[in-house]
Amino acid sequence: MNSTRRLKVISVILLVTGFLLAFSKAIPNTAIVEGRIANVFNDVVPGAKITLGKYTTEADEMGNFSFEDLKPGLYRLKVEANGYEDHIFDFLAEIGRNHVEISEDFGLKPNNFAIDFHVFYALTHYADNQLFAYIGLYNGTKNRLAVDRITLIDPNGIIKTELITNELILEKDTLKKLELSGLPSPIPQGLYQLYISYKEKDEIITNHFFDTAQYDDDWDPHS
Repeated sequence: MNSTRRLKVISVILLVTGFLLAFSKAIPNTAIVEGRIANVFNDVVPGAKITLGKYTTEADEMGNFSFEDLKPGLYRLKVEANGYEDHIFDFLAEIGRNHVEISEDFGLKPNNFAIDFHVFYALTHYADNQLFAYIGLYNGTKNRLAVDRITLIDPNGIIKTELITNELILEKDTLKKLELSGLPSPIPQGLYQLYISYKEKDEIITNHFFDTAQYDDDWDPHS
């Protein structure tokens, strides 16, 4: 190999080496941790405080949060929110983008008896618009609860349905989801009322919850 050719080969090698070094420096070696905070009903929890190691932020109105420019490694992640138990676990942040989903079965747990109530209407294959309702019950108390009545009342004060006919027992840390099948039109517009009666120890407690029926073509009132 003559000297001119040797110089060309060396130049190409140096050029490629320099390119690879510059490319390797351009690749970020930090971690991004982002995610969404929701409860066991899959309702987002805005304002939740998220601590990742020594860093802290808050979830926005959609329950989203992010940490950027982190050193990859193992972190202790802690979520705190009013009305919920603290949610703590260890998380390995790897180079690049990491997603954390805290929702549904792994979502924040209410620290009391909590109700999730959504009413919506949608088109079905069998009829025009029909009314549906999703009800979630979570027993975050230290006691066994006995639910004896769940009633849905329409905006005209008419009972649409009784959702349970027998006593429903909720042990501590128990989640129960109920779904009301489609009720045919007409669908009164306005506030629907959910009436719930339950017994805790020897005390009978009643609660009322309200929601407005809205059209939902994706059949997911939590989205």
